[in-house]
Amino acid sequence: MPPSKVLSHRWLSRPGRDLSYGIYLWHLPVFILLIPLVPSLAVRVPLTAALTVLMAYGSFRFVEKPIRRWASRRLGPDVVRPAPERIRGLELAGRT
Repeated sequence: MPPSKVLSHRWLSRPGRDLSYGIYLWHLPVFILLIPLVPSLAVRVPLTAALTVLMAYGSFRFVEKPIRRWASRRLGPDVVRPAPERIRGLELAGRT
């Protein structure tokens, strides 16, 4: 099976799409807060990874999703939804 097929599987791509910003946002604060609590690096790193994913899921579920729902009701569709691929491709083709 080609790597692109494996990496595009929903099980892998959906967390990347939904949680990537939250993981980026939470990984450093969680790691820094655990420094005085967990002195062993071998324990701190996996614990940081697990807590970061939990925090990312929580912020996605309870902050990002409600804001997206609110925005899709309150704002026009051209503000919330991205342009179709065909239109974006034409825009990029016109730039040099």
